[in-house]
Amino acid sequence: MPEIQIIPEDCGNAPKKLFLKNLYVAIAEGDQNHISKSFNDNVTWNIIGGKTVTGKKAFLEKLNTHIPSPISKLIVHDIITHGNEAAIHGEWHGGEHIALAFCDVCIFKSGGADTVKAIHTYAIAL
Repeated sequence: MPEIQIIPEDCGNAPKKLFLKNLYVAIAEGDQNHISKSFNDNVTWNIIGGKTVTGKKAFLEKLNTHIPSPISKLIVHDIITHGNEAAIHGEWHGGEHIALAFCDVCIFKSGGADTVKAIHTYAIAL
């Protein structure tokens, strides 16, 4: 199991923060069922400076090649939410000296929904 570090304290009254925290832990742990149910069937993933993929199948395939594998550590520095939008900032670590800093801006189906319909990813290799 990868090491998980969630740095921001959670006030306990932010369901989108909890959703994103649990989702990124599921990604780190490879929980495909949790990951799959968290995204809209027509999800769009725009990797800034890279490729845009559309659809859950294409998203899941790209996810497996975008993040260092196997994941040895996930560090979450910040989770910010408002309405149907959220941002999560952190680092993926894997293998020998492989690391990726990221900031993902997530758009949910609606303010009350727990399904992501779009992601814009800013990522830098460390």
